[in-house]
Amino acid sequence: MAQVKDSQGNVIEQLDVLGGITLIDLRAGTVSLGSLNAEVVFDCANINGAAIDVRGVFVGTFLGEFSIDGTNYAPFPIFNPLTEVFLPGITVVGAYVAHLPAATKKIRIRCSAYTSGTAIVALRGSAGDNFMYAKPIPSNLTLTITAATGSIATATLPSAGVGLFHYITRIIIQRHTSALLTPAATPILVTTTNLPGTRVFSVPADAAPQGQVYTEIVEPTTPIKSSAAATNTVISAPATTGVIWRITVDYYAGQ
Repeated sequence: MAQVKDSQGNVIEQLDVLGGITLIDLRAGTVSLGSLNAEVVFDCANINGAAIDVRGVFVGTFLGEFSIDGTNYAPFPIFNPLTEVFLPGITVVGAYVAHLPAATKKIRIRCSAYTSGTAIVALRGSAGDNFMYAKPIPSNLTLTITAATGSIATATLPSAGVGLFHYITRIIIQRHTSALLTPAATPILVTTTNLPGTRVFSVPADAAPQGQVYTEIVEPTTPIKSSAAATNTVISAPATTGVIWRITVDYYAGQ
């Protein structure tokens, strides 16, 4: 962040004035972005977070990006504190916040997709941990899939966007028996992709009368984070004779 120093290099924390002189801050408060790849760059020093305010009338997408060396940039997720949702980019007016990696040298807001209009962007940095919350981020996304009897059930969480992962707070696997089931020697395996360890859930292959429902509920102590960002996460139950599968996943997207 900018500092005022005297001729000896000492930081001036307070400024006395003589004769009623008014000191005017000439730093720009906002920047207008109205074309593809238009950007506003912010030089950082000991900054942990940023506040971003976007106004105006526009149709486009604005990404947040950070740089360690001042030349090469990588995206950082943007958080909407009003809706408590992580965003890969800004598409509507509003106030947003972001947490920055340690030793960030520069950040920028860049127009990655442009159709029309002008966005008026204000960008400020803070040394405080403005991304601390007194409550967990809520699970604001839910996916439910119900298969036909004897068919595969595949629950696919769509990519959350650039730099964003899935955080799963609850998985409900239900086995509905559409016909009398006879016991089998091995359990039925519900498989996953894009979860740590490629985890597998076991569902009993026991005898069951028609119309019975078996329910498996997985509620981890802390959310399960997907293995890769911007990637589909899949939970799949195999085709099983006499079984209707239903899979429900509660989750949110985050960095």
